Amino acid sequence: MKRNLLLLLLAGMVLLAVAPGAVADPLSVTKLVGRYKLPQINPGLGLSIAVNDRYIVCGERGNDDRGLNAGAAQVYDARTGRYLRTLFGTDTAAGDTFGESVAVFGNMALVGATGANGAGGKAYLFDLRRGKQTMVLEPSDLGPGLNFGRTVALGKDTAFVGTPIRGGKGAVYRFDLATLAETIVEASDGVADDDFGGALDLEGRWLLVGAPQESTSTGKAYLIDTESLDELAIFTPGDGAAMDFFGNSVALDGDFALLGAPGHDSAGAEAGAAYLYQISNGMQLHKFDGNAAGDFFGQAVAMDENRIAIGAGEADFLGLNTVGEVELFDRRTTASLGVLHSHDRQTSHRFGTYLALCGNRLVVGVPGDTRNASLLGAIYLHSPVVGPLPLARVAALRDFA
Repeated sequence: MKRNLLLLLLAGMVLLAVAPGAVADPLSVTKLVGRYKLPQINPGLGLSIAVNDRYIVCGERGNDDRGLNAGAAQVYDARTGRYLRTLFGTDTAAGDTFGESVAVFGNMALVGATGANGAGGKAYLFDLRRGKQTMVLEPSDLGPGLNFGRTVALGKDTAFVGTPIRGGKGAVYRFDLATLAETIVEASDGVADDDFGGALDLEGRWLLVGAPQESTSTGKAYLIDTESLDELAIFTPGDGAAMDFFGNSVALDGDFALLGAPGHDSAGAEAGAAYLYQISNGMQLHKFDGNAAGDFFGQAVAMDENRIAIGAGEADFLGLNTVGEVELFDRRTTASLGVLHSHDRQTSHRFGTYLALCGNRLVVGVPGDTRNASLLGAIYLHSPVVGPLPLARVAALRDFA
């Protein structure tokens, strides 16, 4: 049945296991859903998310408004959760999977479409103030099956687009947004099936690149200078093992890097883990372990100021399977600040499969959200998510994701 889904404002209680006084009270939670012109099969809202102080951008690679799996990106006001508009490429068509990945910087958004060009892929740049497409990025070595656009990152003058299967090893393309000059970045020690470019995060002059399938999926991550493209550091877990998928999710903030390893087994089979590093000295500062076997803790990670959020989209809760959860931490003390679950949790909800954090604003993807017997997905805006923490200024500008 054709239905125009409206924005649901649900400011209410979320179940928390909290450190006293840590999680903000009352916690404002807004559930955001998509708007559609046609009936949807599985649009995938919540499978890619970016946020800054102005906008929330969520990709929907399975959106069918422009054709089966053509894709779309939903845009919301980050302060209020109000729906603003839906983005499509000017040539978006069936099978493009537009919205596979999203990034935001200031008033700009970058959206990956891996299915475009015969699965060669494209990436689209938009002005979010008007929803207008301003640029299309395509690789110089475009070919069928390249999957360009699987991951994206965006800065003021530069865009990065990942294609983890290029050459069998993976690569990241850097584009100068003024000239469209392209440079291809590859791992210095890359080998077949590394999945280099499988995760990206950009902070100022640093780009963090995950290669979660390196060495039988033990995983690895690389810190790249975005100007010189020098490889500044390689991160590997001291206790890594096959199928850990270290680098499946990555986050940068100031002098710190956070890397998820959702397949790590130290707290139980596939309980997951996340590792915090100090970039200036390369030291591992802390390892956060998952809570139970099968949680896939570290499936998503985010970090801003002294706040850390780690998603475990496969976690069970109160007898419900794979409802998912997000745990919050203080970066300075590494203490847990609480565990979030969706208030309307469902089996296979997968709350926390993807997430994004900007200041005290946390956006959590719930790709398994079902409404009226339709699998549509949703996102939850938590603001403020954590009470005041001691903060250290680590960058002059924080409007990228």
